[in-house]
Amino acid sequence: MSKKNLSPLTVFFVFLLTVTLISLAVFLVFSDFLSGDKMDKFSGVNNNFLGSMNRKILLIVDNKITDHVESITHVVGFIESIKNYPNLRYRIVEGVEGNIDLLEKIILEESKSGFNDVFLVGFDYNLSLMNMFRVFGDTKFYFYQGNAINDNVVNYLIKSYEMRYIQGVIAGISTKNNEIGVITDYHDNNQNNNINAFALGVKSVNPNAYIYVAWNNGEQKEKAISLLNDLFAYKNIDVIIGNLAFCYWCEISEKKKIKYMSFLSNNIENNISENFIGSYKLDSTKLYDSFWKNLTNNIEFSNNEIWFGLENNFIYPLINYNSKIDESVIQNINETVKMLKSGNKFIFQGPIYSNQGSEIVPKDAVIDDERLETQQNWLNNNVIEFNQSKSNSSHFWNEIDLDLKIYNEEHSDRLLNRLKEILDKSA
Repeated sequence: MSKKNLSPLTVFFVFLLTVTLISLAVFLVFSDFLSGDKMDKFSGVNNNFLGSMNRKILLIVDNKITDHVESITHVVGFIESIKNYPNLRYRIVEGVEGNIDLLEKIILEESKSGFNDVFLVGFDYNLSLMNMFRVFGDTKFYFYQGNAINDNVVNYLIKSYEMRYIQGVIAGISTKNNEIGVITDYHDNNQNNNINAFALGVKSVNPNAYIYVAWNNGEQKEKAISLLNDLFAYKNIDVIIGNLAFCYWCEISEKKKIKYMSFLSNNIENNISENFIGSYKLDSTKLYDSFWKNLTNNIEFSNNEIWFGLENNFIYPLINYNSKIDESVIQNINETVKMLKSGNKFIFQGPIYSNQGSEIVPKDAVIDDERLETQQNWLNNNVIEFNQSKSNSSHFWNEIDLDLKIYNEEHSDRLLNRLKEILDKSA
């Protein structure tokens, strides 16, 4: 019997069928990984195989990390939490000092290496930053205490005003002279939120007390101490809080036997003086862990804003408080926290009037979190400004002043230990 050769057309169709079957088999196997049904053999985590293996995280801190206790707290939480996700790569940059041109260069260079999730801490939102978000449209930004409206930005915000309200309740009960001090930097949205919440907390328990605000305007320790001395000479302040890089008011309060509260604490046991009332803790490790869970599984954030506070247990009230505080004060704090968590109490609930006599919130109306980001151009009617606040709309920088540093993963343990030592000393 003679052997027939296959025609070229038949050979082509056989080849096409073979390629199709192989492609289908590869697709079915690979889609099994993408569905999340298979365990990732590299990490033992049930997640999106491709996305999680290649996710790279960049944290950029505007100032030097060690210049501000809040920055230290964030970086410690960032490193401690991300170490639990070995499939996430990360890098940390500090010392941009408001230089947007430098910031853009850093993001451009790091994006070439795949760092397309960028966390920003300590930056002010302005037109330059807004334009930068537009330029890097393929990069996802996570902006601490930001109010950006760009589609590629998630603002993550701490409800620090909740703790300021509780500190206001404590101050209102603790003052004997009805003259309470606050030292802070600039007259901006976030500072005003905190001052007004503190003032409303004071007023809720002591309508006769007044709050005297000293604007430090970004000055260093020596001038901050001088400003506080002037404030104490002007009024008979017997309770004070502040929000500066470090607790400069703590030092002078100890010398003058004035009761005081600090801003953040890392919950380390130490010898507490009788003048110290208490501080609160931000759980930055838990905060950043909530991001890593989503990013590891390639779950994108649907909201432009994410709030962290008492309700979801990211803030803990009155850490390291003085054991000599009256038990009734502790009970008052616990009850206030309980009501805030349950939603049965609102801090910015009317009627609220400004110190210029304007009605800010009508009776029974409430300012919610979203409106807080756009409406705090006022101070409560029990607030008196001791001096004038300067504008914080721009940074002034000089090339010789820049102290830019980049930390790779292999440097993170040494950085973490150094930052914890600083926190220990400031606790």
